[in-house]
Amino acid sequence: MACHDLIFFLEEDVLQKTGNFEAQKEICKKLEIDLREVSRALPGEYVENVHIALYDENDLECTRSIRTFDQPNINPDMLGVWQKGHIRLFISHRDVYKQQASELGLALKDYGISSFVAHDTIEPMEEWQHIILKSLYSMEIMLLFITEGFFDSFWTNQEVGVALGRRIPIISVKMQKNCDPRGFISKIQAVVGSLDKPATTVDQIYKVLAEKLGQEERIRKAIVQAFVEFVF
Repeated sequence: MACHDLIFFLEEDVLQKTGNFEAQKEICKKLEIDLREVSRALPGEYVENVHIALYDENDLECTRSIRTFDQPNINPDMLGVWQKGHIRLFISHRDVYKQQASELGLALKDYGISSFVAHDTIEPMEEWQHIILKSLYSMEIMLLFITEGFFDSFWTNQEVGVALGRRIPIISVKMQKNCDPRGFISKIQAVVGSLDKPATTVDQIYKVLAEKLGQEERIRKAIVQAFVEFVF
């Protein structure tokens, strides 16, 4: 059996938030228990100890570590959820509104935009969490389909977190009243949409998307690609 010691190197401001030495020990102990539970799926692998340390660029062991924000190298054309040549838009939404989110995504297709709507784009037999992660790391822009309970969802909050971490442009669309953007995206001016007719905001969304993406040539090619597909 291979036993592993894991060291989490944290930036100083993050390390301070973990508390005193005793609090850090408790965090490490909980991580050990959780990681051992997860590693049961890997025969012969066992997490023995977990440590927390200060990130130090002069520490050779530290510089050799894997940064948690490193992004996997994904070829979007091989993923199977994006239309080749189209702008890759991830629509983050609550599952109860997937039909309306899908309707909006379908309307955006004419603009050369390929929309990923979880639970809709993914085939039923596929490992959906795995596909969602790959889509998050290959998207070019994210649209928040904000409805009641959007910010109460564990999944939508994580999806927004990935977009912020990757510095991906975000478009907020208020689909219901009193559903304003929160947290780090609270200052983003939201497009006002309608659950009854999601597609009515397509022109406005496209204008915001073009401004945020800021890649004129990329947008032009996507529009041409959509036109070619429509004609032929």
